[in-house]
Amino acid sequence: MIRAVRTVFEPEGINKHALILCSVKENIGKSYFCEFLCPSSLIRYYNGNPIISNEKDAQKSLIRNFIINLDELHQLRSNAHVIKTWLAQRYVNVRLPYQEDETIASRIASFLGSTNDVEFLRSDLGHSRWISFEIDSIEYLDDEARYILEKSWEQAYHLYKLDAGSGNLYIL
Repeated sequence: MIRAVRTVFEPEGINKHALILCSVKENIGKSYFCEFLCPSSLIRYYNGNPIISNEKDAQKSLIRNFIINLDELHQLRSNAHVIKTWLAQRYVNVRLPYQEDETIASRIASFLGSTNDVEFLRSDLGHSRWISFEIDSIEYLDDEARYILEKSWEQAYHLYKLDAGSGNLYIL
């Protein structure tokens, strides 16, 4: 969460990893949970269906969305190189509608995703970009869970403000 906050404010501190929910079980709510993780106040900046085939739209999505959900990641196997590029991309150079010149903007998007094919993360793309969690079920997404999540985002923001290096991944 801290890294997602930092990505919004610091182009040099972008989040180069994606949080991926893995489960061989289908229809347990992985996609809904990814959307649930987005703060309520920022839900209009959540993209649950990135358009990978249209590069210009994809680039605009990187500068317009807080969270991009790479839903059913294993189905994007043929676009794996595109996704890895997005994760490493700091800036976007794109011409926005009704503008004559291209705009250079910082990426603000962080990535979530889900897959039913756990081996896909290990084999095709390497696992250095994925922070994966194998899950069996998703339960208790009620008002109390929403409240806790909102407070967690607030805490992530405050921790970022206290120490911009918070949330870094360190290899022990």
